[in-house]
Amino acid sequence: MDVVGELWRRISRRHLFYSLAVLVLATSAVVVVLVSRSRSLTPEERAVAAEAELELGPESIALVERALAEEGYYGREPDGEMEPDARAALRAWQAERGAEETGYLDGASLSALLAAGREAERRAQAEQSEAERLAEVERQAELQRLEEAERRAAQAERLAAQRLAEAQRLAEAQRLAEQERIEAEQRAEAERLEEERLVQEEARRLEEERRAQAERGEAARLAEARRRAEEERRAEAERREAEMLAAAQRLAEAQRVAEAQAAAEAAESDPDALLAAASALVGATGRLNWRRNANLVTWTGVAIGRQGQVTGLDLGRQNLSGSLPRRLANLDDLTYLSFFGNRLSGPVPPEIGSLSKLTVLYLEGNQLSGPIPEELGSLHELEDLYADNNRLSGAIPSELGRLTKLKRLRLHNNRLTGEIPPDLGNLSDLELLTLNGNQLSGEIPETFENLGSLRRLALRDNLLTGCIPRGLRRFESEINPQRNGVRLPRCQAP
Repeated sequence: MDVVGELWRRISRRHLFYSLAVLVLATSAVVVVLVSRSRSLTPEERAVAAEAELELGPESIALVERALAEEGYYGREPDGEMEPDARAALRAWQAERGAEETGYLDGASLSALLAAGREAERRAQAEQSEAERLAEVERQAELQRLEEAERRAAQAERLAAQRLAEAQRLAEAQRLAEQERIEAEQRAEAERLEEERLVQEEARRLEEERRAQAERGEAARLAEARRRAEEERRAEAERREAEMLAAAQRLAEAQRVAEAQAAAEAAESDPDALLAAASALVGATGRLNWRRNANLVTWTGVAIGRQGQVTGLDLGRQNLSGSLPRRLANLDDLTYLSFFGNRLSGPVPPEIGSLSKLTVLYLEGNQLSGPIPEELGSLHELEDLYADNNRLSGAIPSELGRLTKLKRLRLHNNRLTGEIPPDLGNLSDLELLTLNGNQLSGEIPETFENLGSLRRLALRDNLLTGCIPRGLRRFESEINPQRNGVRLPRCQAP
């Protein structure tokens, strides 16, 4: 056994020596090969290998590009890739520092460029923060300037409102004083007339007593005549009562039919109301594209609200003729209605007065006739009413004086007659009033002096008489002349 063990130890030791020798020989061969290969690589290949060993990521390359750009070698935005432009910039950087111009990174150049890139990035962030701070300072300054401008505008508006209120107060005080003077004169005149009446009454009483004595002989005959006349009157009254009852029944039936028809019309939708209104317009097919199967948004001149309701109808200069459709009164949300510059004829439907949300009504430049409906006085939101250059006739309804929000009223070049309603003087917001080119008569209402917002008043070419109130003298050039060259003088101070 000892001999065998000794033999095995000798064999193992020898095998170990052989293994170490083979390892040394292999290592030497590898070193020789590497040295020979290293000696055979070009400088650029060695630089490429050195850069590859750095295992650069896009963020590191972007920092290198930023550093090169900061020093003026690279003119593009960092993108994290070493493109040819970046290689050229790196070579210029290496040349500037006396290093080998390989265009590839090594450990030393990478460290320097990474430090420079981080510094450039830090400065850029600081500059951006400073720019943002300056922009915020400028924004705050602009906000303060705008707030100051708004404050000054509000102050100016308040001062203007105060001056206007003071002017209105003075005008009202002057008007009240004038009214008191007139009332005192009227009371004195009434007392004089009452005294004259009493004297005449006494004379009449004496005359009646004289006549009574002469008429007593005919009293019986007159009583009989009165009795017969009373019987005839009663018979005639009974006949008229029967006729009035029949007429009332016919009127009630007509009202019932009209109410049923109105209820049916009120239940119709906005498209149905528009299509029904279009049937009253002759020549509409050439300009209107209203079709039941089309979206309301595409209909000519139709404006739609958020809920899909019709809020505006702009049909000016559409070559329309026929009559103004009364079914438009079923468009409850209508705020804008324009038919100017067409060839519409016939009367203005009173039903238009039910459009409680209407603010604009343009009917000028047509051939409309008949009176202005007094129902238009119910359009309490109305600001613009243009009905000039038509054939409207009759008097201007005093109900228009209830349109307290009205700013512009144009009724010139029509056939209007009668006196100008003093109620128009209640329109305190009225800025424009044109009534020229009609057949209006009477005097200019004194209430027009209360129109503090009035900017234009045109009354020429009418049949007006009297004089121009003192508060309206600035409009004299548009008040004179009247028809036949008559010029109204200025009113003299009382």
